[in-house]
Amino acid sequence: MIQAEIITHHGKYRLFKCRGHADYAEAGHDIVCAAVSMLTFNTANALTELTDSKVKVAAGSELTIEFLEAPDEGGQLLMETMMMGLQDVQKQYGKRFLQLKFEEV
Repeated sequence: MIQAEIITHHGKYRLFKCRGHADYAEAGHDIVCAAVSMLTFNTANALTELTDSKVKVAAGSELTIEFLEAPDEGGQLLMETMMMGLQDVQKQYGKRFLQLKFEEV
């Protein structure tokens, strides 16, 4: 299962972490993993290249997007767009493959 943790503060994104594997299909054929990877990595790249948001991105065994201060309008929009996509993947394939955990601090 892919586990994503989303932390917001006053409605603004602060932290996003994503780890795990969907195990929807064998490696190389797992469309859930492919969809989540495309959504999350494209958003991370867009945040660093297309916005003025102060963001720290780390990719390894998990992808972490950490906002060092509240995201600018473009950063917030990119995160909201990514979340819509992840929620659509979860609706389509189920919580068995993608778990989203939201926390407001």
